[in-house]
Amino acid sequence: MFKCPLAYCIPYHYVCNGRLDCPHGEDETSCLRVLECPGLLRCRHNAVCVHPDNVGDKIIDCQLSKVDETLIDVLKCPASCSCLGNSVLCSSVNWAILNNLWGSIRKLSLQASIVDIKFCFRFPKLVSLVLTSNEITSPSFPRFCSLSNITQLNMQNNSIQVLRKPMFIGLRSLRYLELQMNPIQKIRDFSFSDLENLLLPNLSHLRLRHITVNAFSGLFDLVTLDISYNRLITLEVGSFNAFRDKLITLLFITNAHPQGFLI
Repeated sequence: MFKCPLAYCIPYHYVCNGRLDCPHGEDETSCLRVLECPGLLRCRHNAVCVHPDNVGDKIIDCQLSKVDETLIDVLKCPASCSCLGNSVLCSSVNWAILNNLWGSIRKLSLQASIVDIKFCFRFPKLVSLVLTSNEITSPSFPRFCSLSNITQLNMQNNSIQVLRKPMFIGLRSLRYLELQMNPIQKIRDFSFSDLENLLLPNLSHLRLRHITVNAFSGLFDLVTLDISYNRLITLEVGSFNAFRDKLITLLFITNAHPQGFLI
């Protein structure tokens, strides 16, 4: 909000819109300067910056040009997808359509879709990625080529059986990882070595049987680890050493196996 001196507040998109909204017109002073909008949309004809989340949200922030609402028509939402601002939700589509998406999207959800093993995720501004129920089988696919800002990754209910490096290479900003409901049986050494900022990995409701000594190496900031509802047989000595000084909560509920448990 913009504070009119000694008066009320007005929305930022009222500033420099050619109309006096403050009692003494302070919202229209100094509007001739060149406005810079790093990472934001700059409205034409009036000095207003619009956050990407407000582009295409059916609320006009660029009062003169309306570019924040007409731009979304140019970018064309793919068939079988729904788009709101910089959020895209797709269901039962071929991943190849992603090549037509704009690079400024912030949230992307692909559910029950056809995996393209050649596809490489290149969305440098993406912060949230949902890849649920896509029958992903290999930890080498999909490829995360340019996702330097992603903080949330949800890969629940796929067909991954083993976790191993280099599945998560390039996701150094990742904070939250959800892998529940995959038939994962083993976590190999250094599977998470690139996820140095990871806080909350959810590895519950898998078929986990073996955790190697270096499986969690590189997880320096881990707060909570959930490995509940698995079928662990082997937990090698020192498996949790990588984060023993940081870990606050370890969830280890119902990990019984008919053959017993070895350490």
